[in-house]
Amino acid sequence: MAPRRNYLALVPFAEPNLWHDLRADHGITPRTGIARYIDFAQQAEAARLDALFKADFLGFDKFHIRHDPDMLTEPLAVSAALASVTRHIGLVVTASTSFFEPYNVARQIATLHYVSGGRAGWNAVTSYNGEVNFGPATLGTPAERYDRATEFTEVVVKLWDGWEPGALSYLADGTSVVDPARIHDTNHVGTHFSVEQALDVSRIVEDLPVVFQAGASEDGIRFAARFGEAIFVATPDLAHAREYYDQVKRLVAGNGRHPDSLRVLPGIRIFIGDTEQEAWELYRDAFKDDGFYEDRRKFVKREAPAIDLDGLDLDDVIPLERIPSRDTMLAARRRVSRGLLLHDFITERENITVRQFLERLHGGGHLLAIGTPRQVADLFAEWFTVRACDGFTLQGGGSFARFAGEVLPLLREKGLVREEYEGETLRANLGLEQYHLAVHGKLAVHGKEAP
Repeated sequence: MAPRRNYLALVPFAEPNLWHDLRADHGITPRTGIARYIDFAQQAEAARLDALFKADFLGFDKFHIRHDPDMLTEPLAVSAALASVTRHIGLVVTASTSFFEPYNVARQIATLHYVSGGRAGWNAVTSYNGEVNFGPATLGTPAERYDRATEFTEVVVKLWDGWEPGALSYLADGTSVVDPARIHDTNHVGTHFSVEQALDVSRIVEDLPVVFQAGASEDGIRFAARFGEAIFVATPDLAHAREYYDQVKRLVAGNGRHPDSLRVLPGIRIFIGDTEQEAWELYRDAFKDDGFYEDRRKFVKREAPAIDLDGLDLDDVIPLERIPSRDTMLAARRRVSRGLLLHDFITERENITVRQFLERLHGGGHLLAIGTPRQVADLFAEWFTVRACDGFTLQGGGSFARFAGEVLPLLREKGLVREEYEGETLRANLGLEQYHLAVHGKLAVHGKEAP
């Protein structure tokens, strides 16, 4: 059984630029991107947060080129660098099941797990872009991508679990001893992949890497319910969150797993002020940026191209004929869940203007926590207490220093965040079982079915 922790799991995005107080002033103190990554990783670890999450886009993202030019990096390399300057915080790397191969991903994540002392996580994504860079020039439907992702993840888990604990041990003088009987060939032949041999990375750490997933489409939820141990999701309000939480936990149980073997971590952006009014002013500062509305238009075109805002001024009411049906959004070939969420935003009020809609997207469809430190702490506590989440993915906001220095102490008073790290591995600090899912949906204990 994987009991629900009595405190929140908190996983920030690795990019410091997502917090206003950590954005570099390039005109005064230019610094390298990796130095800023290191600073933020060490601040997050000092705050006793669970893990850093490194997203990936697999393409030339014009928004990030303009806003975060020194933060454009490959996730695995950055995470390996951060492993050398941290001791406890987890390192979650995004790797695509659509454009990569399972043997490479398994060995890369296993190596990160080794060099970090057991702190690696893999965010398994099907990707909704990248085909123009990786080829072929077509992207499969969501169902096709998740079919491949299912077999891909089966192979990765087989490779990781092919080394039993104790396959590698050491004598008193430090001599390594390998037990070949505890290292198993993969022997996988499937629709998409054929992998014969065992993984060529030693299992130095007994705990296996943690499988993360991001998505809220029907295909994505089913995938997470089978393989996921933590899931990132966009749920902008309590009603959406509770509905999603209940749905995914039921599906987890339907796969023969304990519902609390999967941590649900909605995205949240945080704006803190001495007063609620001040916090809202901080939040609205972004609207003054000359590029804000154009950036949000591009976000809509990328995430939900069926929503047509072309030729409309900011204060024009969005015509009904420009708003696609939910069925149209469901038929999208790219990110279905985000398109559905934007559909809900655009239809939640009558006669919504382009300006109102784009401002609603400031958080990218994620929850917004706007208020005093106590109001923000109370929101965290409420969502956790009513079982709308098991923690949060911190997606930036106003001030990380105020969150760490003012909100976390209030959550500690409530007993909702840790005082110190409990274990040496990410799995231990997330309170997850030692066991991974076997490929047939049953729990595996060191490669054997659990009784």
